[in-house]
Amino acid sequence: MNSYFYRVYVPLQVMTLIALGFLLAGKVEVHWWVALVWWFLIGPVGMGTGYHRLFAHRSFETYRWSELAMAVLGTLAAYSPLLFFAAQHQYHHKTSDTDADPSSPRLGFWESFLWWRMRESVLVQIVTRQESIRRLMRDRKLIKISKHFAVINWVWWALTLAAGPEWFVSLVILPTLIEHLRINVISSLSHMNLPFNYRPYATKDDSQNNVVIGILSCGFGWHNTHHARPLKALCQERWWEIDIEGYVAWLLTKRT
Repeated sequence: MNSYFYRVYVPLQVMTLIALGFLLAGKVEVHWWVALVWWFLIGPVGMGTGYHRLFAHRSFETYRWSELAMAVLGTLAAYSPLLFFAAQHQYHHKTSDTDADPSSPRLGFWESFLWWRMRESVLVQIVTRQESIRRLMRDRKLIKISKHFAVINWVWWALTLAAGPEWFVSLVILPTLIEHLRINVISSLSHMNLPFNYRPYATKDDSQNNVVIGILSCGFGWHNTHHARPLKALCQERWWEIDIEGYVAWLLTKRT
């Protein structure tokens, strides 16, 4: 089974439910600006630009300090270890919306949204022979960050909880909740037929762009464009296709 799911994801969801209960009861404060800024750092920067566009697709080259920073930020989103995410995501692109794709909503929304990550068969399917994965596996620091995914998160949780419950909620609970919903919901919905969908590219999968989702997700919702051109760091092709993740990639691109 995917051990990280049970060592990190499940405990996080239990703590989230408890924290939300205290929030609804008015027993804990929230530093909303801190929560939103931190979500942006671990989400669109760490997960979107780092885990996804840099490590899974190598769609741009960046500086060593920013590479390591995005690896740590993405880790603190508590979604999955870096190497697992990169390998699984590349596998998703190779098998997208076929019977071999464990994360396709063709298998059902909830299967795509969550349950596929619990299955042993997913680990068996993951292929690590792609060039960008081999490149990651030659990097000792990135391997350590990925290997210690659970430890890094548990240490971070302990530090923020020691600072006070309001900091734990503002720096852990709310940012990770927003990011997990962003990734899971959009990964599923962007392969389903919805209002405001459009397909600028005739890909072999069901990937869709969506006007509302694309803008609200900081660019992650320009999904058809990404599936058609996965090596493209900036998915904006129309003036209104705002791609915050792509802008971050452009800012962090190494200039020679």
